[in-house]
Amino acid sequence: MTFAIHAFRRALSGVIMKNPPDMGEAVRISFRLPERAHMVNQIIRARGPLLTLSIFLALSLSIAGCDAGSASVSRPAATATPSPTPIPRVIYQTDWSRDASQWTLAPGWRLSSSGLSNDGAGAEPLVIPYTPTVTNYTVAIALKVNAIRGGPQACGNQYGLKGETRAGKAVYFASITCIERNFHSFAELYSATNTAEFSTNDYTPGTSARTYYITVEGQYVSYQINTAFVGTVKCDLPTSPGRLVLINANMATEIQSITITTP
Repeated sequence: MTFAIHAFRRALSGVIMKNPPDMGEAVRISFRLPERAHMVNQIIRARGPLLTLSIFLALSLSIAGCDAGSASVSRPAATATPSPTPIPRVIYQTDWSRDASQWTLAPGWRLSSSGLSNDGAGAEPLVIPYTPTVTNYTVAIALKVNAIRGGPQACGNQYGLKGETRAGKAVYFASITCIERNFHSFAELYSATNTAEFSTNDYTPGTSARTYYITVEGQYVSYQINTAFVGTVKCDLPTSPGRLVLINANMATEIQSITITTP
């Protein structure tokens, strides 16, 4: 369409520029205008398809240019807000300065303001004065080994925790056992009534304080020392409600704290 308009203007310009502006020529111009207009119409009709194609291409290029020039807006992907990790609820925690009356001390055990110690001379167990009634809980025992009192028979040297029914029947054992003079030993977890449910790892407790975690989830019991995982066993007998019993044989130990939590 632009080409036709320019052709029409050139046609008119040619007539006016070639003829001086007098009255006679003005008449001639008026007679030539229809002739020039007919010429322009012929040009438009002859080039109609080309003009249509030119207009289509021009519009396509213009739209493409606009699309190319417009900046794409990237939106960050929506992310789910992570749920906060639930904080375990403390259901029992030792307070050595106030809990003395709650403990029934067996031979070899001594209670002080700094903790619960065993001199390693005896092998009497000690019941923790709290009975969990929930089905899921974790017992955390911070314990330090001071010395090995036993003889050359290393498998007589041990310490740990035993779970019992309320009637006093053993359900599981989580212990450090067969402790040699160089402190090499075994971390063991096993069901008291099913020999197939047994986990053991080589372990060296040393003389620094470690935290021993016994986690009960229904009939399943897991054992972990600091960040070292020992294993999980399934118990045949009920794990809750039940008694928690500290075991010790020939080991001078000091328990700094006992904490029981539930999810």
